[in-house]
Amino acid sequence: MSSMKKAIIYICMTAAMAFIIAGCGASNDDNVFSSTSDEAHYQDNWLETKHSEAAVKDLEGCMDCHGDDFEGGISNTACTTCHLGDAINMHPVDWGDKAYAKHYEYIKNTGYIEALLSCNDSYCHGEDWLGGDTGPSCRTCHMGGVGLIHPISDVVVWAKGTEDDESHATYVKSNGISSCALASCHGVNLEGVAETGMSCISCHQQNW
Repeated sequence: MSSMKKAIIYICMTAAMAFIIAGCGASNDDNVFSSTSDEAHYQDNWLETKHSEAAVKDLEGCMDCHGDDFEGGISNTACTTCHLGDAINMHPVDWGDKAYAKHYEYIKNTGYIEALLSCNDSYCHGEDWLGGDTGPSCRTCHMGGVGLIHPISDVVVWAKGTEDDESHATYVKSNGISSCALASCHGVNLEGVAETGMSCISCHQQNW
């Protein structure tokens, strides 16, 4: 083989390698795949239920397409497109395992409308906040709807009203304590939960 042919082959191989490396290391604006594409992820319900399981099992395997920093890579889809935290945390990282206690501060600091819209997704808490593919309905805990923990908005009436109005005493006499005795509200023994629900014993004797 002539030296000229060898030089041409060497140049072509070098150019090809440079092209491959550039393609793997940077975002591809011409990418046509999406996180719901059958060509990218062939399993049914991948985005709704499967991708979190796969990420927990092998997070590094996601880097090939979504980038070493999970900011998109050649897929052009960053994990934070949906996640409020990072690649493995759907909620802000500082929430830890206390989403039940931390989400109120997030809503207050972010702004009511903006924060609620970030939850308002069919893959999360649902487009009507009644539950989505991965997140529960807000009414699982909020008896008054998305923005109200208790059935009424007047906190004073709820806390200290008489038996003739919409106070918590009237509610409990009619409905029992099961909706209050939750691990994320007043505690399964109604002894309170840090950062969320006060202890019933703080006002009542234990024979409520």
